[in-house]
Amino acid sequence: MRSLKFVLPLLIAALAFVQPTTVHADTASEKSLVLGTYELNRNNGVLDGDTIRCWKLDGSVRLLCIDAEEIFHDFDDRVAAGIDWDAYAAEKAKANDLPVKYGTFMGEEAFHWAREFFKGVKEVRLEYDSTERKLDIYGRHLCYAFATPKDAKHEQNFCVELVRAGYSPYSMKYGHSERFRKEFEQAEKEAREAKRGIWRDKPMGYRDYDARLKWWNERGDQLARFRNDYAKVGNAFELTNDDTADKLEAHAGKDVVLLCNMPERTDGLYPDETPPRVWFHATQKAGLHLFFKDAEQYKAANPDAVRGKYVIVKGTLEKRGNDWQITLKQPEDFKKA
Repeated sequence: MRSLKFVLPLLIAALAFVQPTTVHADTASEKSLVLGTYELNRNNGVLDGDTIRCWKLDGSVRLLCIDAEEIFHDFDDRVAAGIDWDAYAAEKAKANDLPVKYGTFMGEEAFHWAREFFKGVKEVRLEYDSTERKLDIYGRHLCYAFATPKDAKHEQNFCVELVRAGYSPYSMKYGHSERFRKEFEQAEKEAREAKRGIWRDKPMGYRDYDARLKWWNERGDQLARFRNDYAKVGNAFELTNDDTADKLEAHAGKDVVLLCNMPERTDGLYPDETPPRVWFHATQKAGLHLFFKDAEQYKAANPDAVRGKYVIVKGTLEKRGNDWQITLKQPEDFKKA
Protein backbone atom coordinates (compact mmCIF):
# COMPACT_ATOMS: atom_id res chain seq x y z
CA MET A 1 0.00 0.00 0.00
CA ARG A 2 1.36 3.38 -0.97
CA SER A 3 2.22 5.88 1.70
CA LEU A 4 -0.31 8.69 2.22
CA LYS A 5 2.40 11.25 1.52
CA PHE A 6 2.41 10.02 -2.08
CA VAL A 7 -1.36 9.55 -2.43
CA LEU A 8 -2.52 12.92 -1.05
CA PRO A 9 -0.63 15.11 -3.56
CA LEU A 10 -2.09 13.04 -6.41
CA LEU A 11 -5.59 13.36 -4.97
CA ILE A 12 -5.28 17.12 -4.56
CA ALA A 13 -4.00 17.47 -8.12
CA ALA A 14 -6.91 15.44 -9.45
CA LEU A 15 -9.46 17.54 -7.56
CA ALA A 16 -7.99 20.68 -9.03
CA PHE A 17 -9.26 19.61 -12.41
CA VAL A 18 -12.83 18.86 -11.28
CA GLN A 19 -15.09 21.50 -12.82
CA PRO A 20 -18.01 22.99 -10.87
CA THR A 21 -21.47 21.89 -11.86
CA THR A 22 -22.92 24.21 -14.50
CA VAL A 23 -26.29 24.61 -16.15
CA HIS A 24 -24.92 24.56 -19.69
CA ALA A 25 -26.49 22.13 -22.14
CA ASP A 26 -23.59 19.81 -22.81
CA THR A 27 -25.07 16.64 -24.29
CA ALA A 28 -26.43 16.37 -27.82
CA SER A 29 -30.01 16.01 -26.53
CA GLU A 30 -29.65 19.05 -24.27
CA LYS A 31 -28.17 21.14 -27.07
CA SER A 32 -31.35 20.52 -29.09
CA LEU A 33 -33.22 22.31 -26.29
CA VAL A 34 -31.23 25.53 -26.59
CA LEU A 35 -33.20 28.28 -28.27
CA GLY A 36 -30.23 30.64 -28.23
CA THR A 37 -28.56 33.55 -26.46
CA TYR A 38 -30.33 36.89 -26.74
CA GLU A 39 -29.88 40.43 -25.59
CA LEU A 40 -32.54 41.66 -23.19
CA ASN A 41 -34.79 44.27 -24.75
CA ARG A 42 -32.94 47.59 -24.57
CA ASN A 43 -35.96 49.61 -23.49
CA ASN A 44 -37.88 47.28 -21.20
CA GLY A 45 -36.43 43.80 -20.80
CA VAL A 46 -38.30 42.90 -17.60
CA LEU A 47 -42.07 43.28 -17.82
CA ASP A 48 -43.02 41.80 -14.45
CA GLY A 49 -41.87 39.16 -11.99
CA ASP A 50 -41.92 36.28 -14.45
CA THR A 51 -41.91 37.88 -17.91
CA ILE A 52 -38.92 39.05 -19.92
CA ARG A 53 -38.59 40.40 -23.44
CA CYS A 54 -35.55 39.77 -25.64
CA TRP A 55 -34.14 41.83 -28.48
CA LYS A 56 -34.41 40.30 -31.97
CA LEU A 57 -36.19 37.19 -30.70
CA ASP A 58 -38.95 35.99 -32.99
CA GLY A 59 -41.79 35.79 -30.48
CA SER A 60 -42.13 36.44 -26.77
CA VAL A 61 -41.11 34.24 -23.84
CA ARG A 62 -43.17 32.43 -21.23
CA LEU A 63 -40.82 31.38 -18.44
CA LEU A 64 -41.35 27.85 -17.19
CA CYS A 65 -42.47 26.48 -13.82
CA ILE A 66 -42.95 29.89 -12.20
CA ASP A 67 -46.02 32.02 -11.63
CA ALA A 68 -45.23 35.27 -9.86
CA GLU A 69 -48.15 37.33 -8.65
CA GLU A 70 -49.49 40.07 -10.88
CA ILE A 71 -48.41 43.69 -10.73
CA PHE A 72 -51.09 46.37 -10.50
CA HIS A 73 -52.36 47.35 -13.94
CA ASP A 74 -55.19 49.48 -12.57
CA PHE A 75 -54.67 52.55 -10.37
CA ASP A 76 -58.00 52.00 -8.59
CA ASP A 77 -56.94 48.47 -7.67
CA ARG A 78 -53.72 49.76 -6.15
CA VAL A 79 -55.63 52.30 -4.07
CA ALA A 80 -58.24 49.77 -2.91
CA ALA A 81 -55.53 47.26 -1.98
CA GLY A 82 -53.70 49.88 0.05
CA ILE A 83 -56.81 50.97 1.94
CA ASP A 84 -58.13 47.51 2.89
CA TRP A 85 -56.13 44.56 1.62
CA ASP A 86 -58.46 41.84 2.94
CA ALA A 87 -61.55 43.42 1.39
CA TYR A 88 -59.74 43.95 -1.92
CA ALA A 89 -58.52 40.34 -2.09
CA ALA A 90 -61.92 38.96 -1.10
CA GLU A 91 -63.60 40.94 -3.88
CA LYS A 92 -61.13 39.65 -6.49
CA ALA A 93 -61.53 36.05 -5.32
CA LYS A 94 -65.27 36.22 -6.03
CA ALA A 95 -64.57 36.19 -9.77
CA ASN A 96 -64.20 32.39 -9.86
CA ASP A 97 -64.47 29.36 -7.61
CA LEU A 98 -60.92 28.46 -8.65
CA PRO A 99 -57.96 30.58 -7.46
CA VAL A 100 -57.69 33.74 -9.56
CA LYS A 101 -54.90 36.14 -10.46
CA TYR A 102 -54.95 39.86 -9.63
CA GLY A 103 -52.55 42.69 -8.85
CA THR A 104 -50.80 42.44 -5.47
CA PHE A 105 -48.00 44.14 -3.58
CA MET A 106 -46.12 40.81 -3.64
CA GLY A 107 -46.38 40.98 -7.42
CA GLU A 108 -44.77 44.41 -7.29
CA GLU A 109 -41.97 43.05 -5.07
CA ALA A 110 -41.38 40.17 -7.47
CA PHE A 111 -41.11 42.68 -10.33
CA HIS A 112 -38.49 44.71 -8.46
CA TRP A 113 -36.55 41.57 -7.55
CA ALA A 114 -36.51 40.43 -11.19
CA ARG A 115 -35.24 43.84 -12.32
CA GLU A 116 -32.42 43.63 -9.78
CA PHE A 117 -31.55 40.11 -10.92
CA PHE A 118 -31.19 41.25 -14.52
CA LYS A 119 -29.63 44.64 -13.72
CA GLY A 120 -26.45 44.93 -15.75
CA VAL A 121 -27.18 41.64 -17.56
CA LYS A 122 -26.91 42.10 -21.30
CA GLU A 123 -27.65 38.58 -22.52
CA VAL A 124 -29.70 35.59 -21.45
CA ARG A 125 -29.63 32.04 -22.76
CA LEU A 126 -33.05 30.52 -23.33
CA GLU A 127 -33.60 26.77 -23.16
CA TYR A 128 -36.68 24.61 -23.60
CA ASP A 129 -37.73 21.89 -21.19
CA SER A 130 -38.63 19.30 -23.82
CA THR A 131 -38.69 18.85 -27.57
CA GLU A 132 -42.41 18.04 -27.55
CA ARG A 133 -43.68 21.46 -26.51
CA LYS A 134 -41.59 24.52 -27.27
CA LEU A 135 -44.41 26.98 -27.94
CA ASP A 136 -47.69 27.64 -26.17
CA ILE A 137 -51.04 28.38 -27.80
CA TYR A 138 -50.14 32.07 -28.02
CA GLY A 139 -46.88 31.35 -29.86
CA ARG A 140 -44.71 32.19 -26.86
CA HIS A 141 -41.45 30.30 -26.37
CA LEU A 142 -41.66 28.08 -23.27
CA CYS A 143 -38.21 28.47 -21.77
CA TYR A 144 -35.89 28.69 -18.80
CA ALA A 145 -33.69 31.78 -18.71
CA PHE A 146 -30.03 31.50 -17.71
CA ALA A 147 -27.88 34.51 -16.84
CA THR A 148 -25.06 35.62 -14.56
CA PRO A 149 -26.34 38.41 -12.30
CA LYS A 150 -24.09 41.29 -11.34
CA ASP A 151 -21.56 40.26 -8.65
CA ALA A 152 -22.54 36.56 -9.02
CA LYS A 153 -19.77 34.04 -9.62
CA HIS A 154 -21.80 31.55 -11.63
CA GLU A 155 -24.58 31.47 -14.16
CA GLN A 156 -28.02 30.90 -12.62
CA ASN A 157 -31.39 29.60 -13.72
CA PHE A 158 -33.61 32.64 -13.15
CA CYS A 159 -36.73 30.50 -12.83
CA VAL A 160 -35.27 28.44 -9.98
CA GLU A 161 -33.83 31.53 -8.26
CA LEU A 162 -37.19 33.34 -8.36
CA VAL A 163 -38.66 30.39 -6.46
CA ARG A 164 -35.72 30.36 -4.04
CA ALA A 165 -36.23 34.09 -3.36
CA GLY A 166 -39.83 33.38 -2.41
CA TYR A 167 -41.54 35.25 -5.23
CA SER A 168 -43.15 32.25 -6.89
CA PRO A 169 -44.00 28.71 -5.92
CA TYR A 170 -42.78 25.88 -8.09
CA SER A 171 -45.61 25.78 -10.62
CA MET A 172 -46.44 22.42 -12.17
CA LYS A 173 -49.78 23.62 -13.53
CA TYR A 174 -48.75 22.68 -17.07
CA GLY A 175 -46.61 19.72 -16.08
CA HIS A 176 -43.66 18.97 -13.86
CA SER A 177 -40.24 20.20 -14.94
CA GLU A 178 -38.51 17.42 -16.83
CA ARG A 179 -35.04 18.88 -16.34
CA PHE A 180 -35.02 20.75 -13.02
CA ARG A 181 -37.79 19.31 -10.84
CA LYS A 182 -35.48 18.55 -7.90
CA GLU A 183 -33.96 22.04 -8.07
CA PHE A 184 -37.40 23.68 -8.06
CA GLU A 185 -38.67 21.55 -5.19
CA GLN A 186 -35.57 22.25 -3.10
CA ALA A 187 -35.74 25.99 -3.84
CA GLU A 188 -39.38 26.16 -2.75
CA LYS A 189 -38.64 24.17 0.41
CA GLU A 190 -35.81 26.58 1.25
CA ALA A 191 -37.99 29.67 0.65
CA ARG A 192 -40.90 28.33 2.70
CA GLU A 193 -38.72 27.38 5.66
CA ALA A 194 -37.12 30.84 5.61
CA LYS A 195 -40.54 32.51 5.15
CA ARG A 196 -39.38 34.57 2.19
CA GLY A 197 -41.66 36.63 -0.03
CA ILE A 198 -45.03 34.98 -0.54
CA TRP A 199 -44.34 32.59 2.36
CA ARG A 200 -44.30 35.37 4.97
CA ASP A 201 -47.00 35.49 7.59
CA LYS A 202 -49.97 37.35 6.09
CA PRO A 203 -48.25 38.86 3.04
CA MET A 204 -50.08 41.45 0.95
CA GLY A 205 -50.52 38.88 -1.75
CA TYR A 206 -52.30 35.60 -2.42
CA ARG A 207 -53.06 33.69 0.77
CA ASP A 208 -54.50 30.60 -0.86
CA TYR A 209 -51.31 28.88 -2.00
CA ASP A 210 -52.32 25.61 -0.37
CA ALA A 211 -55.33 25.52 -2.70
CA ARG A 212 -53.33 26.72 -5.71
CA LEU A 213 -50.58 24.14 -5.21
CA LYS A 214 -53.08 21.32 -4.64
CA TRP A 215 -54.77 22.23 -7.92
CA TRP A 216 -51.52 22.64 -9.85
CA ASN A 217 -50.02 19.44 -8.46
CA GLU A 218 -53.13 17.51 -9.46
CA ARG A 219 -52.81 18.83 -13.01
CA GLY A 220 -49.12 17.93 -13.12
CA ASP A 221 -49.94 14.40 -11.97
CA GLN A 222 -52.73 14.15 -14.56
CA LEU A 223 -50.27 14.92 -17.33
CA ALA A 224 -47.76 12.41 -15.98
CA ARG A 225 -50.41 9.66 -15.77
CA PHE A 226 -51.65 10.26 -19.30
CA ARG A 227 -48.15 10.14 -20.71
CA ASN A 228 -47.44 6.93 -18.84
CA ASP A 229 -50.76 5.17 -19.55
CA TYR A 230 -51.03 6.14 -23.22
CA ALA A 231 -47.37 6.28 -24.24
CA LYS A 232 -47.76 3.34 -26.63
CA VAL A 233 -51.30 4.04 -27.82
CA GLY A 234 -50.95 5.26 -31.38
CA ASN A 235 -54.19 7.25 -31.56
CA ALA A 236 -53.74 9.01 -28.20
CA PHE A 237 -52.14 12.44 -27.93
CA GLU A 238 -52.20 15.74 -26.06
CA LEU A 239 -53.72 18.86 -27.52
CA THR A 240 -51.52 22.00 -27.77
CA ASN A 241 -48.21 20.12 -28.25
CA ASP A 242 -46.05 21.35 -31.12
CA ASP A 243 -47.05 18.41 -33.33
CA THR A 244 -50.78 18.60 -32.55
CA ALA A 245 -51.72 20.12 -35.93
CA ASP A 246 -49.99 17.28 -37.79
CA LYS A 247 -51.54 14.63 -35.56
CA LEU A 248 -55.02 16.08 -35.98
CA GLU A 249 -54.67 15.99 -39.76
CA ALA A 250 -53.31 12.43 -39.65
CA HIS A 251 -56.27 11.23 -37.56
CA ALA A 252 -59.10 12.97 -39.40
CA GLY A 253 -62.06 10.59 -39.63
CA LYS A 254 -60.52 8.20 -37.08
CA ASP A 255 -61.15 7.35 -33.46
CA VAL A 256 -58.82 9.19 -31.07
CA VAL A 257 -58.05 9.56 -27.38
CA LEU A 258 -57.25 13.18 -26.54
CA LEU A 259 -55.95 14.90 -23.42
CA CYS A 260 -57.67 18.28 -23.27
CA ASN A 261 -57.26 21.22 -20.93
CA MET A 262 -60.65 22.28 -19.56
CA PRO A 263 -61.40 26.04 -19.43
CA GLU A 264 -61.04 27.55 -15.98
CA ARG A 265 -64.09 29.75 -16.42
CA THR A 266 -67.51 28.96 -17.82
CA ASP A 267 -66.91 30.93 -21.03
CA GLY A 268 -65.77 27.77 -22.86
CA LEU A 269 -68.86 25.83 -21.83
CA TYR A 270 -72.10 26.10 -23.81
CA PRO A 271 -74.76 24.01 -22.03
CA ASP A 272 -77.70 26.00 -23.48
CA GLU A 273 -76.81 25.49 -27.13
CA THR A 274 -78.40 22.77 -29.24
CA PRO A 275 -76.50 20.52 -29.08
CA PRO A 276 -74.48 21.50 -25.97
CA ARG A 277 -70.73 21.73 -26.41
CA VAL A 278 -67.38 22.47 -24.79
CA TRP A 279 -64.63 24.32 -26.65
CA PHE A 280 -60.92 23.53 -26.19
CA HIS A 281 -57.74 25.11 -27.48
CA ALA A 282 -56.15 22.63 -29.88
CA THR A 283 -53.38 24.55 -31.65
CA GLN A 284 -52.37 28.19 -32.01
CA LYS A 285 -54.86 28.57 -34.86
CA ALA A 286 -57.54 25.97 -34.23
CA GLY A 287 -59.91 24.74 -31.56
CA LEU A 288 -61.72 21.51 -30.80
CA HIS A 289 -65.50 21.47 -30.33
CA LEU A 290 -66.83 18.63 -28.20
CA PHE A 291 -70.55 18.14 -28.93
CA PHE A 292 -72.90 16.32 -26.60
CA LYS A 293 -75.95 14.48 -27.93
CA ASP A 294 -78.36 16.46 -25.78
CA ALA A 295 -78.75 18.31 -22.49
CA GLU A 296 -79.21 15.05 -20.59
CA GLN A 297 -75.88 13.68 -21.84
CA TYR A 298 -74.18 16.98 -21.05
CA LYS A 299 -75.58 16.87 -17.53
CA ALA A 300 -74.40 13.28 -17.05
CA ALA A 301 -70.85 14.17 -18.18
CA ASN A 302 -70.91 17.33 -15.99
CA PRO A 303 -68.10 19.39 -17.61
CA ASP A 304 -68.52 22.19 -15.08
CA ALA A 305 -67.25 19.89 -12.31
CA VAL A 306 -63.84 19.52 -13.97
CA ARG A 307 -63.15 23.12 -15.01
CA GLY A 308 -59.44 23.87 -14.77
CA LYS A 309 -58.49 20.17 -14.92
CA TYR A 310 -57.32 17.88 -17.70
CA VAL A 311 -59.90 15.55 -19.25
CA ILE A 312 -59.69 12.57 -21.57
CA VAL A 313 -62.00 12.69 -24.58
CA LYS A 314 -62.67 9.70 -26.83
CA GLY A 315 -64.46 9.77 -30.16
CA THR A 316 -64.24 10.16 -33.91
CA LEU A 317 -62.28 13.23 -34.99
CA GLU A 318 -63.82 15.34 -37.75
CA LYS A 319 -62.77 18.54 -39.51
CA ARG A 320 -65.02 21.56 -38.91
CA GLY A 321 -63.84 24.47 -41.06
CA ASN A 322 -60.55 25.55 -39.54
CA ASP A 323 -61.44 23.77 -36.29
CA TRP A 324 -62.05 20.18 -35.27
CA GLN A 325 -64.93 18.40 -33.62
CA ILE A 326 -65.89 15.24 -31.78
CA THR A 327 -69.46 14.18 -31.03
CA LEU A 328 -69.61 12.29 -27.77
CA LYS A 329 -71.11 8.82 -28.07
CA GLN A 330 -71.56 8.18 -24.35
CA PRO A 331 -70.86 10.19 -21.17
CA GLU A 332 -68.06 7.79 -20.20
CA ASP A 333 -66.04 9.00 -23.20
CA PHE A 334 -65.54 12.29 -21.39
CA LYS A 335 -63.79 11.90 -18.05
CA LYS A 336 -61.33 13.54 -15.72
CA ALA A 337 -57.79 12.44 -16.55
